[in-house]
Amino acid sequence: MTGPAHRRHRADAGSGRRLVILGVAASDSHTVASGITSFEDGGISASLAAWEEVDRRCGEPAELGVVVDRELFGTLTAVLVPPSISLAVSVLEAVPAVRAGVRCVSIAYPQGGHVVAALRAIPELAARYLGPDVLVPPVLRESR
Repeated sequence: MTGPAHRRHRADAGSGRRLVILGVAASDSHTVASGITSFEDGGISASLAAWEEVDRRCGEPAELGVVVDRELFGTLTAVLVPPSISLAVSVLEAVPAVRAGVRCVSIAYPQGGHVVAALRAIPELAARYLGPDVLVPPVLRESR
């Protein structure tokens, strides 16, 4: 396989966990930005534990040369969040994934103001906080 594998699913960690258990290399979303509001089994503790498992299972294939893309789509589109906060949350959410072995983390930025500056900042922030061995494609999340 060349390039990261990716498959979209619902925002909650249970859905992502089921996909990686079944061997489908994929996952988008994460604990803080979306998991808390959509995680059905209760709160941040359950969300953190479930996403920790997803991160670990997405990191395992990297040992065999298969890169799984973990997309962190950050704050939802049309939510009034300062760009710096949106990017900080996404980078903070990427840290446990990288520690669990994930080698590709797509960091999304919602459509809105400061798009060009934010998309340019993602690789710089990733290099500083996630390290040079992690592929970090910036993603623009459009509203519908």
